[in-house]
Amino acid sequence: MKDNLKLKTVAVVDYSAQAELIRTILEDAGINAYIKDNTVGNFMSVLTGGIKIQVESADEEAARKFLAENHGVPDEQFAEENSEESEQ
Repeated sequence: MKDNLKLKTVAVVDYSAQAELIRTILEDAGINAYIKDNTVGNFMSVLTGGIKIQVESADEEAARKFLAENHGVPDEQFAEENSEESEQ
């Protein structure tokens, strides 16, 4: 991953497999995606706020639209903290 990327969370899930699937879907669409908070395991993800799928801030709108239109990701899986940024 590039240094100093400004990442936005576009989805939050409870399971690693879900996170990998969404990341793969986005990557296949040409949107670089990253998984955050996947190190605590599936059980603990519920306690830590879930596993986050993030994209570069410039791709946030396209990623959300793509997921909503093409893959039925419900709005409740989108991050509630739309302004969340992470520097990696």
